[in-house]
Amino acid sequence: MGLVAAGLTAAVVVLGVLAVGVRAGLRRGDRDRAARGRIASAAARHDTVLEQYGAHLVDFVGALERPALNDPSVAETERFDRARIDARM
Repeated sequence: MGLVAAGLTAAVVVLGVLAVGVRAGLRRGDRDRAARGRIASAAARHDTVLEQYGAHLVDFVGALERPALNDPSVAETERFDRARIDARM
């Protein structure tokens, strides 16, 4: 009887460990999918900004209307330029 109880206890422990492992794997998969979604979203926003910036570079009248976009002494412009350069690396 003691041997049967020990066997059942061992089986319950093994099943518990397996259940925890499966749950952890499912959560990891969910995190991986969420991370891929965030990366795809960031890449799409990055591409949109680069397209808009490229359009700005060739729009000379627009550049005259928005001089701060070309002035690195403006804090936002400097941060954008730094981010754009860092994104190329």
